[in-house]
Amino acid sequence: MSGTSTTIYRLYALALALVLLGVVAIAAPAAHASCSGVTPVSNETQLNAAIVAYNATTTTPCVFTIQLTADINLTASTTSILNSTANVSLVIKGAGFTVNGQNISGVRPFELASSNNRPVTFNQITITGGYVPGQPGGGIASQGGALIVTNSTITGNRADTGGGISICSLLGCGLTLQNSTISGNRADSSFGGGILTSGPATIDSSTIVDNQACSACGGALGVTSGNATVTNSILANSTEPGGGASVPDCRTLSATVTDGGYNLVETPGSTCSFTATSSITSQYRVLGTRASNGARRRRTAGRARAGSAPKALRRCRVTN
Repeated sequence: MSGTSTTIYRLYALALALVLLGVVAIAAPAAHASCSGVTPVSNETQLNAAIVAYNATTTTPCVFTIQLTADINLTASTTSILNSTANVSLVIKGAGFTVNGQNISGVRPFELASSNNRPVTFNQITITGGYVPGQPGGGIASQGGALIVTNSTITGNRADTGGGISICSLLGCGLTLQNSTISGNRADSSFGGGILTSGPATIDSSTIVDNQACSACGGALGVTSGNATVTNSILANSTEPGGGASVPDCRTLSATVTDGGYNLVETPGSTCSFTATSSITSQYRVLGTRASNGARRRRTAGRARAGSAPKALRRCRVTN
């Protein structure tokens, strides 16, 4: 073979190798970060793989972070979140993207398994389209561990109980909800159209509106054990499943709801007492239009400052 031919052959082989490497790089799944890094995910396969990687983490201390880089449509429930290693926690950063169960029967976007006892945080994410007939927690079901939801929207999910979120009663279960919107969720036959909690719950600066549950079940919030503290939040416009008659926004069973003040609760119900002087009850029309405090806009627009309005209501004239 001549020198020229050899050179051409080598250049051809090099070019082919570069092309193949490019194909492999494009097709490769997202790398799974260590505890000090971030795992980016853009599809269902990568999201499940990242959860599996977290579940296997035993390095401590560890804050394992998964970050969405695109909207993700699910065809099945994601892998259950399960880690019992001390000083390990999971943060799922939505970065404004959505995980959508697409209303496929049996698909729940997220579940914390019963043997999980580590905290899981969801931040700046929209979770929608979960549908689990006969089960709890249409959007998120926490069967174990503390659930923290911040700057997020849980909307359009459906379950037997806890249409948007359900929280178990096991030791270590609990909910912290802050600066978030829970709307348009449905509990088909039991407690909590928006949220069902059987563990301690703290709800702050959040909007829980337009959810559906039975007349004695708490359209926005159902608390079946423990204590829930609600502060600077809106609970309103709850109806029966299918958009029927109005129902109380809150319901307890062997539990207590503490009014942290600055709440707007349209229909508190007979078992929930919102009596702080800074809270407003039996009203949901401000300055002549429904939710001109922003609840309706936040329900469609999303996340931040979801519950900041009630403090401002002190300076407004409330009308029917």
